[in-house]
Amino acid sequence: MSKNMMNIQTIRAIRGLYIPEEYTEKDSVRMSLLLDQYVDIVPDISLKMKQALFTLEYDNFNRLATHLAETSKKVYADNLAYDCKKIMELVNERKQSVCEILLQQMIANMSTLSISIQSAQLNGNKANDSDNLFQQLEHDIHRLQHALQNFDGQTSEQVLNEIVRKKVPLNLLSVVNVIRKQIGEYDFDAAIEQCKELVRLVLMGTLQERNSEKEPYIVLAVDDKPDVLNSLKAMIPSQDYKFFGVTSGEAALRFLEKHEPDIAILDIEMPGMDGFALAHKIKLEMKKEFPVIFLTGNGRRDEVLKAFSVGAVDFLVKPAIPEYVLLKLQEHIK
Repeated sequence: MSKNMMNIQTIRAIRGLYIPEEYTEKDSVRMSLLLDQYVDIVPDISLKMKQALFTLEYDNFNRLATHLAETSKKVYADNLAYDCKKIMELVNERKQSVCEILLQQMIANMSTLSISIQSAQLNGNKANDSDNLFQQLEHDIHRLQHALQNFDGQTSEQVLNEIVRKKVPLNLLSVVNVIRKQIGEYDFDAAIEQCKELVRLVLMGTLQERNSEKEPYIVLAVDDKPDVLNSLKAMIPSQDYKFFGVTSGEAALRFLEKHEPDIAILDIEMPGMDGFALAHKIKLEMKKEFPVIFLTGNGRRDEVLKAFSVGAVDFLVKPAIPEYVLLKLQEHIK
């Protein structure tokens, strides 16, 4: 039995998994074990895939990608399994630079899923409020991607019709119509890419609705690399958030002497005071109540456990993905 048992409701609530509707509590033991194994392989296989691609060991890379695809299918991480298939096609065409970009995105998605699994194992995450429009649409978009990846045009059309019936904004409908056209042309890959735009638009609309009559939320980001701070700032809509970026733990403490952010995003590895020490000071010594999210490059178990022990509520994986950044801000700012 898995040392990190979860019930089926908790497993269903993990973002990035598409658990079949027919699964019940009797399937939770097997799924918990498979998810535990997935978390264990992510750091190692990420490193090996990067090394194989860098050294042009394409056969080895494909073996690793095949293993990852099979593992992802077992836990119903359909998007990752699909990405493995796409990157192997690109490797076989020797499109090195495109492969490097896609692999970076894949590793970020793998680590994000790994952290979501570990968070559920530690905290017993429950399914979100079904009355929340974003949560309903997020589920629909995941179902849509699943159907598209299996070249199932009929189910895709059904899900699109469900999305339209939810009284979504016009800018969302325009993307739905693009996807409908691409399905008609059997351009499923392009339709899958458009799903990312659907998620972004849903998030932006939800954030604007939440914050329409309030002052912008204050976001404090701490990272010793200015390019990471600039990238985060570009992802965060200025009409909803006021972004402050500092390059050290010491600078963050000086900021906190005068300001109270609504949320803080901390890098882990920084010279001087690292992210763990800074979070310990913020949450356990200063007793600040605003949520703290960590930036991480791999989502190793030891890092995740230590982060939660010093008061973190969640993670963002480098390189940060705009949809996830907006999602985490929306989830944790009260």
